[in-house]
Amino acid sequence: MSAPKIRPRGIHQNPRPGTTDFEFGQKQAAQQLIYYHTLCAALQKKFSVSVSKGFIRKSILTIPLSAGPDANGRLVGDPGITLGVLARRPLSDINFSEYTDFALESIRKFKLEIRPGGLAPQEDLEIWHNIFKNNFETREGNVLSCTHGSFAREFWPIIYNYHACGDTGDAGWNKLFNRLKSEGYPKSIIPCRYFGAHAGCWDGKCPFLHDKKSAVANREAVLKARRKTFDYKHKPTPQQSSARIRLLLNRRTGPSASFEEREALMTQIHKEVKGDRAYCANPECMNPWTKDQITSPLKNCSRCKFVLYCSSQCQKKDWPRHKAEPCAPIEVLVENDDLWSPIGTRKGTEFFKTNWGGA
Repeated sequence: MSAPKIRPRGIHQNPRPGTTDFEFGQKQAAQQLIYYHTLCAALQKKFSVSVSKGFIRKSILTIPLSAGPDANGRLVGDPGITLGVLARRPLSDINFSEYTDFALESIRKFKLEIRPGGLAPQEDLEIWHNIFKNNFETREGNVLSCTHGSFAREFWPIIYNYHACGDTGDAGWNKLFNRLKSEGYPKSIIPCRYFGAHAGCWDGKCPFLHDKKSAVANREAVLKARRKTFDYKHKPTPQQSSARIRLLLNRRTGPSASFEEREALMTQIHKEVKGDRAYCANPECMNPWTKDQITSPLKNCSRCKFVLYCSSQCQKKDWPRHKAEPCAPIEVLVENDDLWSPIGTRKGTEFFKTNWGGA
């Protein structure tokens, strides 16, 4: 895999009118106006909430206990276990008919949970802001990007809490919101949505704040968090832990074991693998580096330096899978935004297989 082109953050372009770059900048400007007026409507309380004509569908989350290779390397499966049922709940719409400065479309059909009085628990505020900080797009796009409808479930309860007690749960947001209300909502104090992002800002007349130092710091925080996820020598990824447990379960019981037998053995295996430092990356092997072993029995892939194998045979057998991950130096993977999920994890390392879209 070739290294992605690294574009430094904090770039502002002033393209010549009539060019495709100029048109791109005009599209950025138009979208940024929507974000800005959504924020203004939120802070001015010129919005209303209604129950949408829709429900969260009833769903059952089933985990296949034997979704992996057995002792002979064959893939086996069973009906699995049910973790829970999500009841039907009404969805909400945010309407902006009270806001007359700009024509905003309603935000439709999302799950909005507001407590009486609008106050949210402090731990919920922390969770919502952590979602924004862990998502590289909202971290680099700052508060304007958080007004997008895809973040409505987190953004609007924060707004309700702010109106209830003057606190958003984040000191930076508090300071900005208070200034906006007292100074008449000037665009010049709101960080530009695109200046700190990969593309940069292409609106030559952008009225929003371009803070180079902040843009660079946000990007470095994103990269620093990503580098930490490669410290597999001290803790396996969630997907590796899940695969190791399934592998041991299948080796010791087989597909014909009863649910009770699997459940009892699952508890034993959980205790057994607790504290494991790393596993052979070949999913049909997964030999461990246990907490009791001072020296690792696993060797690094010579190219990427972080994937581990117990033998050259396992490395060769796993090469087609590892090549597609892809196999590349850590800094190349860290810089490639397409490989990272909205919650800050590298795609493919989560406990459950998740379709984030894109790469």
